[in-house]
Formats: sequence, C-alpha cells, structure tokens
Amino acid sequence: MLKGFGNFIKVFMGMNQETKSNILFYCLGIGTNNISVSELEELSVLDWDEVFKESLKHRVTPLLYQRLNTNKTDLKIPNEIMKELHRIYFSIVRENIKIYNELSKALNAAKDANIPVIVLKGAALAELIYQNIALRPMNDVDILVKSHDAWRIDEILAPLGYESDALSEHQAQRLPHINKSNFMEIDINPKLYELPELDPWINAKPVKLGSADAFVLGSENFLVHICLHLDRHFFEDGFTRLIWWYDVAELLRHYREGINWDYIINLSKEYNFEGSIKRVLTATNEWFNQHTPDYVLSQLKDDNTRIFTGNLLHVPDKTRYNNELGSVISSLSDMPKFPSFKDKIYYLFRRMFPVKEQMIRHYSLKRPSLVYLFYFVRFFEIVFKGMKVLIKLPGYFKKKSSPNI
Repeated sequence: MLKGFGNFIKVFMGMNQETKSNILFYCLGIGTNNISVSELEELSVLDWDEVFKESLKHRVTPLLYQRLNTNKTDLKIPNEIMKELHRIYFSIVRENIKIYNELSKALNAAKDANIPVIVLKGAALAELIYQNIALRPMNDVDILVKSHDAWRIDEILAPLGYESDALSEHQAQRLPHINKSNFMEIDINPKLYELPELDPWINAKPVKLGSADAFVLGSENFLVHICLHLDRHFFEDGFTRLIWWYDVAELLRHYREGINWDYIINLSKEYNFEGSIKRVLTATNEWFNQHTPDYVLSQLKDDNTRIFTGNLLHVPDKTRYNNELGSVISSLSDMPKFPSFKDKIYYLFRRMFPVKEQMIRHYSLKRPSLVYLFYFVRFFEIVFKGMKVLIKLPGYFKKKSSPNI
C-alpha cells in the first residue's frame, strides 16, 4: 500500500530535478553513480517524457537521440519518446540548414565589401567542431568584425533584409540585426565580450562555413572564449546548460593534439582568469574524459570555487543569484561604452523593449499581429523582474564582497 501511495505521489509530483539530471547524464554517458540499471528499467513513459523535456531545456536532445539511436546504451526507451527525439533531431537539421544558408549570404556580401568576419560560438562549432550540424542547436549567429567595419556591416546586411534599429555607429555594435522575412538574427560584436582587451584577429583561422569563406578564432582563443562564456553564465545567470559543457569537451577533442597549452596558461595569468579556466577544464576532465594535461591545471591558480556533478545544472547557493539580476548588471555595465546620453538611454530602452521582430521570436508568436499586445506583457514582466532584482541586490553585493568568489 505504501509503495502504491509512493507511486501515486511520483506521478502527481513528477521526478525531482536531481533524478532527471542523473538519468539524462547516464543516457549521455556522463559518469554518475547515482542511478542504477534496475531504476531505469522501472521508468514509465511519463518519466522518460520528463527526461526528454530536461534534454530540451539544456539543448542536448540531438546528442541524446544520436547516442540512443546508435545503440550506445542497452536501455529500452519507449517508442513515443524515440519518435519525439527523432522529430527534434531532424527539425534542428532543417533549422540549421536555413541558418547556414542565411549566414552564407551575409558572409559572401561581407567578402565582396572586403569586410573580414569571425564567426563565433554555435555557427562555428556545429560544422567545424561537432562536424554534424544537427548536434548543435542555434538560435542566432554571433559574428565579430573589426571596429571600423561595424557600421559598414549595416549597409551590407540591409539589402539582405536585415534591420538593426541602430541610430549610431556605437549602437550598431551592440544591437542585433534581424531579418524581417524569416526572423533570422545576427549579432555583431566589435570585440570578444569575455576578452575585450584581446586582439582576436592575431590567431584567427580562415575556414569554409556553409558555402562561404570566413574566419574562426584560433584554437587556443576559441577554447578560452567558450570556457569564459560558460563560467560567466555559471556566476552571473545562476545556471549552466549542458550543451555549453559539450562545446568545451568537443573542442578539446577536436584540437587535442594541436593546442598550445603554454599560450593558454600565459593568457590566463595575463588577464587574471586562471580560476575560471581551471574550474571549467577540471570539471570537463572529470565528466567527459577530455584530459587537459595535469601540468596545465597545476600551473593555473585555484580560486577555491569548484563545479561538482551535483550542481552541473544547479549552482551552489553562495554563487547563485537571479538571472534577471545578471541581465540588469550586464546592461548597466555596457552603458559607459556609449559616448552620448541619448545613446545610453536608447540602448537601455531597446534592451527592455526590443524591436517587433525580436519580440516575435522571443515569445514564439504564431500570429505576428499580436506583437503589440506582448509589449504590455513585456512591461509587466520588467516590473515583476525589477521587484525581484531589488530583493536580490543585498545578496548580490554580499556575494561580490565574499573572498571565496
């Protein structure tokens, strides 16, 4: 009777977060001793559906499908779940093909105008590092251009249907460019957000992406960039997505024999992010068997903050604060970059109330005509989040002053 009541509670409440994460880790081959085979055999279709939703949340659904579909596990997955995994896998294939087609148009237009472009993050990772564009979902494309080309890129993208709503050169370097016909978004960066003082062009490598020529960061800068991107989300937003860890692991696998570790050590020391790099590489070694040499980790100074398997998707309380607060802090920290008061106010306004095309994408609106109604929704969201930020501020400043962070 007690067992039956326990099953009722389980169905009613669903699995807890830790259980879902552990099952997902097991299915992906990420080491965990917290789940037994007998427990997995007792999972219902509803249980597997929760694991499936967890994979969506952390953008590893195609990786999960690939592993289960190639018989790398003896688990018996319900047919309904495998069909959903199959559907998501091929929907990402179709979406990424569209993204690469649009990216190729933009890159070819930039090449014709003699504007060199470095492609960042997902669009560079999917084709070059994962070598299967289905495995790395993307929402948009991040590119980097030289500062003096940031305003010119507006003129290059406009004939292709992109608008940025920028009124000045400085705004063009920060606001997204959105294609009004298909809502494709291209974010233009004059510098690497996590490494603003580094010249990314020094070690940039020419590559072919889609059907166009472009550049990607040199292997060492590429690795450092995605490690810092992950670590920044760990501290600022209060969460990490599993796909970001795969990015690091896959890049290590791809470049394993050619990484200049001395360069990474020296760069980490010069820009004072040894703790971040050591933290991410240590965790990647433990979970993905991508071995950064011991001598590298031993030369990187530890800042006494580690990421454990138990908080891969849940950060410790002492380092966590609301992601709305992280967004506010990020926006305010960008304000000094704009020379005039008008630019500062316009940038802040656009962060709060994006252009229509971005709103349609953000809220996944099937009827674009409803977008104006959602500006009211956005307003009340901002008010609600603002209240949460005010509540979280004391904890944030206490965290910032702590010697352990």
